[in-house]
Amino acid sequence: MRCGRGRGPRRYLQVVPTPDPRYGRDPNRELAELVDELRVILPGTTVLFAFLLALPFSPSFAQVDRLSHVAYFTAFVCTALALVLLVGESAYHRVRGKPYDKPRMLRTATHQAVFALGLLSVAVAAVMLLVSNIIYGLAAAVVAAAGIFVFSLAVWFGLPLLRRLRGL
Repeated sequence: MRCGRGRGPRRYLQVVPTPDPRYGRDPNRELAELVDELRVILPGTTVLFAFLLALPFSPSFAQVDRLSHVAYFTAFVCTALALVLLVGESAYHRVRGKPYDKPRMLRTATHQAVFALGLLSVAVAAVMLLVSNIIYGLAAAVVAAAGIFVFSLAVWFGLPLLRRLRGL
């Protein structure tokens, strides 16, 4: 924010955030990091949802077996719920207005993002099951879906939690 007008040197007001003792870190920085992370997650989730929206309208979708329909519906619902949770921080911020308890909002938005990642793990595994079942058959589909599910849990949850426990 600029201070003053007219001639002379331009001066800027510098706002130095202070860490919130209830939260332990600077809430402004935490919020910026969270928003950046959501910017990475949201486009992929939106593309997955768009793919799932279009799929049942293709002519060959009516010919897939019951398991594929269940996998589709699971992926569709999990992706929709993940989108709702990922957009939750923006909605909270806009609807609540200022002033608000930023540390509380950060905790809520972080919980929503983590839960959304869990839902996305299920959705990606269900899509893997759906596509692999159509192309390679049930046995390969189950192996592929289980593999991607375990891998996503390991990368998205296991690795960060392991490093947290080890203090790395």
